[in-house]
Amino acid sequence: KTKLLQSGFGKVDYHDYSSQIKKSAKRMYYAALLGATSSEIYNFLHPKVSRFAKTHYKSGYYQYRALKEGLWKYNVVMAIK
Repeated sequence: KTKLLQSGFGKVDYHDYSSQIKKSAKRMYYAALLGATSSEIYNFLHPKVSRFAKTHYKSGYYQYRALKEGLWKYNVVMAIK
């Protein structure tokens, strides 16, 4: 916040929405668990797909675990110049 004020922003608001997005993060976690087996089968049958296509389902799993452990937060910063 201080850096934004020093950079000429007159009003800076900071909001932590971490608790509000936990429900969505949990849904993504369960979707990742449900999709893991089919994704691995697809990866086996299509070995030439990109690295991203092979592992993207894991993002929901790790995102929720990291959120639960407090390793990241969902913040919104509004700064008016």
